[in-house]
Amino acid sequence: MDWYYRLRISRKLASTRGNLRWRSVYFPKLKAIYLPTPKVAGSTIIATLIKADGSEYLSTIDDHNTVEARFLISAERAPGEFWQALHDGNCFRFAFVRNPYDRVLSAFLDKVANGRVRRFRKLLSLPIEGDVSFRQFLEAVSQQSTYSMNRHWRPQANLISPRVRLDFLGRFEQFDADFALVRRTLNIEDTPITIRRAHMTLAAENRRLIGSAEKTMIDRIYREDFERFGYPQTL
Repeated sequence: MDWYYRLRISRKLASTRGNLRWRSVYFPKLKAIYLPTPKVAGSTIIATLIKADGSEYLSTIDDHNTVEARFLISAERAPGEFWQALHDGNCFRFAFVRNPYDRVLSAFLDKVANGRVRRFRKLLSLPIEGDVSFRQFLEAVSQQSTYSMNRHWRPQANLISPRVRLDFLGRFEQFDADFALVRRTLNIEDTPITIRRAHMTLAAENRRLIGSAEKTMIDRIYREDFERFGYPQTL
């Protein structure tokens, strides 16, 4: 019956394209489902809850970004169990979002500007060598369909399915307070936060890179993020 639940999950998460169901994280002992959005402190959230959950199969995970680890924490490992949790009133379903200006700027600074990971430039048909401006990046992103976008700059409104009833939506801008609420809800306040900062970019301190042309493109590409999550279109 796994195929049946995988189909239902794909439709529920609107993820038949892109395997986004792999990006939903399930913690069985904590009875929690987290719908992550890249560049929104997801690594810190996942690493902390993996330790807090205590399930034996999760204790084998050192790096949750490997293909093997992503399978273990996703809906794919036990689709029937995940489907039941998705509709269990006692299961805590949550996500975090971030101001679209800062999130897309963070994606650019981390994945494209420094040229450290060439595959991201290839995805956008950008020069492999040399400097790439934020405007060039946004122009390339604007040519992509939502489903062809890499998850690091794909709109959050697409990554967080509106068909999933969330119990809590946290905000990156008040992460400490909101993640503390998550930990209280799950009764894991004594579990230390496992901070992951390998991809931290301090995007909010680099907003000078967003000129009028860049802002116009961001407003258009991420229109649904601004509307659905209530972020003002002001810098």
